[in-house]
Amino acid sequence: MNNIFRTKVKYIIIVLFFVFLFFFVGSLNKRKDLELKKDYVSSNTKIIKIINKKILECTKNIKDKTEQIVYLSHNLLLFERRNLQEVEREGYQIIKKVNSDNGKRICYPEIKMSDREKEKNINEILRNKMTALLERQECGEEISYIITYADTQYLSILYDISYGEENHTKSAITLQLETEEKISLDDLWLEFYDISKIFEESPIYFCENSQKELLKKKKPFNRTISILNWTGYYYLANNRIGIIWEDGLCIEAIFNWKKHINDIPKWILYEEDGKEEVITKTYEIIKKEEDLAKTHKNYLDFAKVYYPEIHLSDKEKEKRINQNLYEAAMIYYNPEKLEQYENVAYAANYHITYAEEDYLSILYLAYVTSKNQYYVGVTIDLKTGEKVSLKEFVSLEELYNFCLKTTTYYSFYWEGFLKQLFMKKEKEEIFEFLREEGTHYYDYYLKEDRIGLRVDDHICIEIPRILENRNETIKN
Repeated sequence: MNNIFRTKVKYIIIVLFFVFLFFFVGSLNKRKDLELKKDYVSSNTKIIKIINKKILECTKNIKDKTEQIVYLSHNLLLFERRNLQEVEREGYQIIKKVNSDNGKRICYPEIKMSDREKEKNINEILRNKMTALLERQECGEEISYIITYADTQYLSILYDISYGEENHTKSAITLQLETEEKISLDDLWLEFYDISKIFEESPIYFCENSQKELLKKKKPFNRTISILNWTGYYYLANNRIGIIWEDGLCIEAIFNWKKHINDIPKWILYEEDGKEEVITKTYEIIKKEEDLAKTHKNYLDFAKVYYPEIHLSDKEKEKRINQNLYEAAMIYYNPEKLEQYENVAYAANYHITYAEEDYLSILYLAYVTSKNQYYVGVTIDLKTGEKVSLKEFVSLEELYNFCLKTTTYYSFYWEGFLKQLFMKKEKEEIFEFLREEGTHYYDYYLKEDRIGLRVDDHICIEIPRILENRNETIKN
């Protein structure tokens, strides 16, 4: 009997031990889960604080606080945006207009301004947008809108076309009020690659509570696929840019678009006067020609080099200057390389950009077979007859920093080429040549109030001459 009792007690102790062990391990796992959850919440709380700080920075001068983050999960944010349809800003007011036509309820914005002509032009753009929506969405039951951004410069509106409770499509428009024009992504210097990069590097905002279920269906959220499903429409919000995704879902990413717009280069374009000959009190410049086709049988007929020649009383100096002017015109001429081609051409032309008593500056355009065209600048010190290096006129470091800082450039070039250059390369890369060692004899030219830089073999831009340190006779 005692043995049986002892055996039962033994089994009970063993069972109790395993029960205790089970609950103890479960307690440890639960504690670990709580710690992980705490870390996750803490991490996400930090993200929320950072994002809310950015939102507050952008909205501190805006009367309408239009949004509030209500949900966060794995870098995806769902927030409520107040249905803002009427606003009052300095210089204008947006009012809501309602119209019913063939069973459709149409809400659209109308602007009121003291400048009646500007008011008329902007309202015409808004009406044209509504007309386009009506033509494209014939079966829509209701068209409404919300104002996603409004200040004294920009107005961005998001339209919603409803086909019932759950079926929606969207469209958008952004206006620059000062110029009374629609702003396209092209105007913002943004391409598909730029939009993709913005959305890759930012938390994603979803601004439609009603589409929370749609968002759940889309999980796991794939940023790359979502961008590929982009409809092409965009809008601006506080410190963010939004795009309209498939199924009418809008997604937004953090993007300081105001800074981006301010950083977009502004071009002052002009036509070159093409001056090739000048006469001053002390010298004369005439146009000379060398026909390379006459001395090279395989050269094309237009293989002619035009270059300036100076006439001075000091013949020794005249010879030195003319040698420098001719060498600049022929800097890309390499007979041995050109002989490799059947139809060969080397041609050059020039115009005088600056001609005073102390300095002469020339800009050449050279055409080389198979290599397109090249710009070459040269500046001559007429006192010595020698070329002047860029660093003799200005500190290259100061010039480099100024070129990065300024957003206004002058050019005689077509704006499309300039835009391509600045979209493909960062400013630091464009002006990197200024940080390289060397004389930069052929990388610049002077004008009356500007200095021209050969930023690319094929492109020149100009900036105000405000940094020169060489000679007081050069006008600033």
